[in-house]
Amino acid sequence: MPRQSPPSLPPAPDDTLLERQLRDSRTLEDAPEHVIQRTLQTLQGLQQQRRRTQAAAPAGLRQRVLAALSFDSAAATGLAFGVRSASAAPRQIVCSAGAVDIDLRVETADAGRLQLRGQVFGIDGACAVVLQRDGAALAEAALDAQGQFLLSAVPPGPATLLLRSDDAEIELPALDLGAGP
Repeated sequence: MPRQSPPSLPPAPDDTLLERQLRDSRTLEDAPEHVIQRTLQTLQGLQQQRRRTQAAAPAGLRQRVLAALSFDSAAATGLAFGVRSASAAPRQIVCSAGAVDIDLRVETADAGRLQLRGQVFGIDGACAVVLQRDGAALAEAALDAQGQFLLSAVPPGPATLLLRSDDAEIELPALDLGAGP
């Protein structure tokens, strides 16, 4: 059988050619002018539409959102989480509404009253926290710089917690604030 020769290697590339090709590959071409103009017009149209929508909204109008319950330790069984001591741990309630998360802790306070301690994540700016029963405010607080709040001396019973900012209102699902956690 005739013996085959190994394939030959291509000639060594010219360093100048490689350098030029590398430089060219890093250069981006501009988009065609008509594409740039069309994109700018679209963005301007969206900005104008947003300004018209904001101007058409009556002053004081808020978007109202119902938060979804993510977790309630009162509904969790002791076996799933383990029992570490005989003392009652604070009840934890976690709710979400879009990009906003609310972590609420319900603790027993003096004289059969409750204390609600919480933190809100995802709200920038001023926000009031209002606890209501039958449409009447039971307690109210403002968020601090870390998004935390405290509602003290809350009587047990059903209640609704609202978060109010200038342009939105988030309502948590109805809470049954029993005699303790």
